[in-house]
Amino acid sequence: MAELTLKDVLDAIAEMRAESKVDLSKVQTDLSKVQTDLSKMDMRLATVEAKVDAHRAETARGFAELDSDLSRHVDGPHREIEQEIAAIKRRLPAKKAVAPRVRRR
Repeated sequence: MAELTLKDVLDAIAEMRAESKVDLSKVQTDLSKVQTDLSKMDMRLATVEAKVDAHRAETARGFAELDSDLSRHVDGPHREIEQEIAAIKRRLPAKKAVAPRVRRR
């Protein structure tokens, strides 16, 4: 095997540096692609979050309207039933408690 000269060593170092630069540029290109994809995902996520927030607000409004409608519909009949019960109580004479009859055979 031949002895390595300084020139051979320098050439080997230069070759490794060139390979490293190629590898580094490939890594940098891949990294920029990943960053671009992340930016796109952030935009999509923001869009989805906005839609979810809008849906939550719409659902909250819908439940508030439903609660209001149900409360309105229940208040009137409930008051009427209470008034009818009070009227029936006023009409009936107060009765004393009577012991139940025992049947004889």
